[in-house]
Amino acid sequence: MKISDIRDGMNNIELVATVSEKDTPRRIKTKFGMKLIGHAILEDETGSIEIVLWGRQTKMLEKGDKVKIKGAFAKKFRDVLQLNVPKNGSIEVIQ
Repeated sequence: MKISDIRDGMNNIELVATVSEKDTPRRIKTKFGMKLIGHAILEDETGSIEIVLWGRQTKMLEKGDKVKIKGAFAKKFRDVLQLNVPKNGSIEVIQ
């Protein structure tokens, strides 16, 4: 799938993209306790999308990495379309 094809509410998304930006992870309080959260921007030839990284995912990606995402879902948060990878999904650095 290409980034330009991703819509709010889609599930089981698979794509290959490049990390163009990554922020510094921070700790936030959730209903499940304190969690580490970070964000990155993924790009392909069709566009870009923000990916939300939780826990160990925050350490997996670096700017310039080419990644393969499987089992992700898309949702809007504060009017921004975001990609999320749940526990049953995967993020793999391929380059």
